[in-house]
Amino acid sequence: FSLFPSVWGEGWLRGTEYLLDKEKLARKIVDMVENRDSVSRKDLLDACDGVARLRPVWDEIASRYDAVVVPSAVDEAPVGLGYTGDASFNSMWTLLHAPALNVPGFVGEKGLPIGLTVVGGRFCDLRVLHAGKGIGRAFQEASL
Repeated sequence: FSLFPSVWGEGWLRGTEYLLDKEKLARKIVDMVENRDSVSRKDLLDACDGVARLRPVWDEIASRYDAVVVPSAVDEAPVGLGYTGDASFNSMWTLLHAPALNVPGFVGEKGLPIGLTVVGGRFCDLRVLHAGKGIGRAFQEASL
C-alpha cells in the first residue's frame, strides 16, 4: 500500500483548525498542513486516485463477510487527553470511505481499553453496526 503515506494524514483537510489556532494542533498535523514533507500536487493526486481505485477492491473483499474485525491500535488507550493515540490503524478505513466502528473489547495493563474496529464495505453501515452490537454483547457477557 505504497500510496498510503502520501495521503495518510489528510493534513490538507485540517486547514480550518490550523487557521483558527494552530498552537492547539499536534505538531504532526501542523507539519502536514504546512506540507513539511514537500508532497507535490501531482504525487497527492496520484495517491488519491490510487486509493480511489482501491475502494471497489475493498468493497469486494468486505462483501464476503458480515464485517471485518481488525485491531484499533497497537496498544491500549493512552492515559489522559493530551494524546489520543496513533490513528494509523484507522486512517486506511477513512481513505477507503469504509464504515468503521470501534468496540472496546479488552482491558490493558493500565486498566484502559483496547479496542477492536469493525469494518465493512462502503455504504454497509448497518451491517457494521449490527456486527458491532453482537461483538460488544459478546465482550460484555464474557466479562460477567
